[in-house]
Amino acid sequence: MLAAIQPLKADSLAEALREQRYDVALQFADAALKNCPGDVFLMTVRGLALGGMKRTGGSPEEFEAVLKINPEFIPALKGAARSAIRRAIPGRLLSFSG
Repeated sequence: MLAAIQPLKADSLAEALREQRYDVALQFADAALKNCPGDVFLMTVRGLALGGMKRTGGSPEEFEAVLKINPEFIPALKGAARSAIRRAIPGRLLSFSG
């Protein structure tokens, strides 16, 4: 028997990121991208979730894909910078405000 699929609440994705439940945020982003492929916000969230899960292999590629669509999308620029620094300085916790 399949579990009932809960509708995606508007704040579920933001809540998952805020609570650092990156696996849940990734699931929400992947599900939403099926309906809105190429959405730069959802792609950026996917990159943030992958980065939070320490999957740095997927995170930079996601941000690069966003920046090809919209080179001035600030959240993706921040995510790409954060990924680059994490690769350059492994093991450091980085916090960006703003």
